[in-house]
Amino acid sequence: MADENYVRLSTSAPKLVALAGACPHPKPKFKNGKERQMCFECRPYGSTREPPKPRIALPKSCNETGCDGERHARGKCVKHYFREFVKRKPRPPKAEKECPACRGFFTPKTRRQAACSKSCAHKLFRATLDVWRPCRRSCTQCGADYLALQKSAMYCSGACKTRAFDLRRDPTRVILSRAAMLAAAQVRAKARRESREQRRRAREVERSHRAALRLTKLSRECKTCGIGYSTLHRDTQHCCSRECSERLKQESKRALRSAHKAIKRAATVEKVIPYRVFQGDGWRCYLCGCETPEALRGTYEPNAPELEHMIPLSRGGAHSYANTRCACRACNLIKGDRTVEEVGGAHQ
Repeated sequence: MADENYVRLSTSAPKLVALAGACPHPKPKFKNGKERQMCFECRPYGSTREPPKPRIALPKSCNETGCDGERHARGKCVKHYFREFVKRKPRPPKAEKECPACRGFFTPKTRRQAACSKSCAHKLFRATLDVWRPCRRSCTQCGADYLALQKSAMYCSGACKTRAFDLRRDPTRVILSRAAMLAAAQVRAKARRESREQRRRAREVERSHRAALRLTKLSRECKTCGIGYSTLHRDTQHCCSRECSERLKQESKRALRSAHKAIKRAATVEKVIPYRVFQGDGWRCYLCGCETPEALRGTYEPNAPELEHMIPLSRGGAHSYANTRCACRACNLIKGDRTVEEVGGAHQ
């Protein structure tokens, strides 16, 4: 049984130490500033450990006089450390060599240097090459004399090379003479020149024809009002004026909506431009005969012009010019899905 003035610190290695209140001396502090429980003299088992001594700040510069370099090792900078402590092997003196090109002696800068100068090195390089110089030879196919620019050249021209290849591939093939081959080559060249000239003339004719078409005015019929007009723009202009073009855009949208309604009712659909129908009826309602001004198109006025089907689409009528007339908004609402006879007939 341990004494009550002691406390067990570890279960694996039991140690009895004096309680903190038993040490009357001043307690030193840890590095983090926390005070210890006892001084070094009162530690258990007679430990006489002394507190750590403060570190002495060493100089950061080199110890050599007159050197301000940063300290590297053993109080020296890098330069003085390698000069004093690192032992380098002395380099052997470079031996002189004899230049094989000019037979002079020189001291090489590197181990692989073989010549004393660039000119001597170039001479050595040229001496090691198998330099080929052009010479006169006889063609192995036709026997003609020619200048061989390459070491492997065997034929005087590409034609002889082709004939030799054809003979190796098919020995029974008839080979023309050199004069006959030249004549055939001239005929082919003449045919190519004539064909090239014909194509050039055809392009010039087509170009002139296109220029004449661009300068010729085309007579057309306005898709909106039906009036004839002349234009140079064959693919872009379809109306006689800007007003007709804007009106065509609006009427095309409305005609498209009407065509969709007719398609839903499985009726016969024809591309109908309402403006032409209104102009054909003189901008008058075919039921009551009142005037339907063009300015009221698209409004909710009673006399606004609207496209009306004489035989309604719900009764199998077609969406075409033959079945459409100009009607005022009031008559169109009154007629509804009835026929003209049921309403009372058209205006005479």
